[in-house]
Amino acid sequence: MSGRLRALTVRLPEPYLESLEELVRSGLYVSVSEAIRMAVRDMIAREGHLGRCRER
Repeated sequence: MSGRLRALTVRLPEPYLESLEELVRSGLYVSVSEAIRMAVRDMIAREGHLGRCRER
C-alpha cells in the first residue's frame, strides 16, 4: 500500500470487533486497522475497482 493514510470512524457490531481482535492476537494481522484495510482492499478488488484506486 502506498500513499497517505486517512482516519475515519467506523462503528461495528461487538462480535465483528471481537473477531478482528482475535485475528490480531493470533498474529495474522499486526493491528485491527491493518485487518480492516486488508478487508476493504479485498472487497474493492473483488468488485473490480482496485485499478482505479491505484491510479490516484
